[in-house]
Amino acid sequence: MDAAKKLVRFKADASVQAHVAKLARKCNDGAITADELAEYDRYIAFADFIAILQAKARLLLAKHS
Repeated sequence: MDAAKKLVRFKADASVQAHVAKLARKCNDGAITADELAEYDRYIAFADFIAILQAKARLLLAKHS
């Protein structure tokens, strides 16, 4: 259960969040390079994966509370 609780609380640190926000702005403005877009896509895929894991962890915790 400790792992599930830690997973639910997991959040990227401020510097990573700022970097992803910068990439998002560049993407929205149409000013992103191919390499930056590939990096941004990886961040988004990872964030989606973590969100799924967090949802499953929340369900597990709800069942055992």
